[in-house]
Amino acid sequence: MTVKNERIIDVGRPKKISFEKSLKFCLKGIKHRLLRSSLTQMVVVMAVAFFMVLLTESVIQSSVSRGVQGESATVREPSLLLAHLQRAPSLSDHSKRLADSVENSSIQEEAMRVTGFSQAKIEALALRCEAEQTYLRFFSEMRIGKRRILIKKNKGGEIFAYLSLPTVWSDFLSKLEPMRSLKLPTDEKDLKSFLDGYPQFQNDMKAFSDLWKNKVGELERVTLGKVGKQSLAEWLVATTEDEASAWRVQVESIGFSLDEAKLTRVRELLKTTIARDQIEMKLRTTEMVKKWRETFFSSSPLDAKMLRLTDPKVVEMLGSTYSKEELEKVLAWVKYERGLRKLEKWVDLNGESKSGSIIGGRKIFLALIAFLVCVVGITNAMLMSVTERFMEIATMKCLGATDGFILKQFVLEAGFQGLLGGLMGMIVGLVVAILKNLIQLGTPTLTYFPTFHVFVCAITAVICGIVLAMLAAIYPSWSASRMAPMEAMRVE
Repeated sequence: MTVKNERIIDVGRPKKISFEKSLKFCLKGIKHRLLRSSLTQMVVVMAVAFFMVLLTESVIQSSVSRGVQGESATVREPSLLLAHLQRAPSLSDHSKRLADSVENSSIQEEAMRVTGFSQAKIEALALRCEAEQTYLRFFSEMRIGKRRILIKKNKGGEIFAYLSLPTVWSDFLSKLEPMRSLKLPTDEKDLKSFLDGYPQFQNDMKAFSDLWKNKVGELERVTLGKVGKQSLAEWLVATTEDEASAWRVQVESIGFSLDEAKLTRVRELLKTTIARDQIEMKLRTTEMVKKWRETFFSSSPLDAKMLRLTDPKVVEMLGSTYSKEELEKVLAWVKYERGLRKLEKWVDLNGESKSGSIIGGRKIFLALIAFLVCVVGITNAMLMSVTERFMEIATMKCLGATDGFILKQFVLEAGFQGLLGGLMGMIVGLVVAILKNLIQLGTPTLTYFPTFHVFVCAITAVICGIVLAMLAAIYPSWSASRMAPMEAMRVE
């Protein structure tokens, strides 16, 4: 009996493929399936673009908000300086300013020079003022119903005097305990310690205020001898630079802070604002109203009149009091103030930018929803890709590809698609965010454009695109790597 020789097939042990070869193989696969992989890329592009818009819009608005606040402070600098030097602040104003001095040493240095208090005493007073403002803010932000229950109708310093009463303090704690939504900004012991020392604190603040008031009176007498019947603002505009510098030296000798650069800025701003005020007063007169109606055959509001200051007819109406250059400067200032007021209104309404956070809670929620949709979309697209490539997976396995190689190929493919989609989404999101803010805020978007922060947002968005794509591809890739070759071959 003859035995037929059987053919022996020796598959051998699978060989491990280097990462470089896997990378080349992956790139060839992406190139071959470029149109099919576009679905995954588009999902990544949309998610990353949406995330980039949220991030970029937030950092741009935060930057513009800080810039506008800085411009507003500059515009108000003359009025704030004149008020600071000519009016004695109230105890409440002193408390707020000293509370701010905890993070601004220059305020404390001026307070020491004006009042003669030691550094240690000023620092201790500033800390007490900071605590007072913290507690006042806590009570002011409280709903009116709870405030009536806890502190009745007391306001300001009356709150602390009321809570200092022994019977009231225990009653306050018992009423506060069931109010779970309310939490004291400090420990109960700290608040009790503040209340116990509040009478002495008030005495120290009264002494501080009296000394400050005396120095304001001294400065007023010195200033009155120079300005005469003029206001200080008018005198600063009309006087020479040498006289203004001499007055500044006297101001600093009394103890108030006023450097040369600040005085120069204030004089320039006062010159423009006083000219604007004088022109407005002139345009309001009955004679000018009549001339305007005869010249333009209509009655215009004052704001509209101020925007036509460089009109030859308006220049002729105002006479030779102001040169064309002065009128152009006033007109530019009027337009600037109008634009700044609009931006200030926007800053007041834009709570998220004022808060200083990069991205607000609502936007975080939207970004998480976008990422969830992105993950689901990519996972679905990768599962479709696995289904379409059953024969390819089976062939690779028959040729010796390991489970790890299959897994690596699919994850790498998703990573490259995430990189490409992330770059495209980042560019789209950046353009959309810039255009949106240009339309909403105008040129301040470019003036205060936060280049570094936007660059960080761009890097973050691209990395998110890559990570999201790779995470979403893990399950489909694992499913592909676990398939048996013969089982995959049977799928049509």
